[in-house]
Amino acid sequence: MRDDFLELKTRLREHGIDICQVSTDLYMTPNNKGYVKSPFTTDRTPSLKLYSKSDTFYDFAAAKGGDIIAFVAYTGGMDNWTALHTLSGFYDISISDNHPNRRDVIKQRLAEERKKKEREAAI
Repeated sequence: MRDDFLELKTRLREHGIDICQVSTDLYMTPNNKGYVKSPFTTDRTPSLKLYSKSDTFYDFAAAKGGDIIAFVAYTGGMDNWTALHTLSGFYDISISDNHPNRRDVIKQRLAEERKKKEREAAI
């Protein structure tokens, strides 16, 4: 799963999409210092700082921060997995499915254990 997050962040950078672009596309245009109004506070002064070089954010009013995916999750009120798919769909960036699903890995391990027990019982 972690590979999906790294792959999406890499692909976004390759397409020239940084956290400020994502913020603007989400109708939260940063000011000249990289701040936007926090969606969860009533403060008049913008307190959510966007760092375009590292594609991270920090909301000083709420003491929350993270990467570009966490930003979409935070501002959209969703979990990181949903934010990952929201970003990939919004910017039409496909994420490869080269790695096995967790359930498939568990099924494979159980099958291997079953085969091992069968071999041991046959001896």
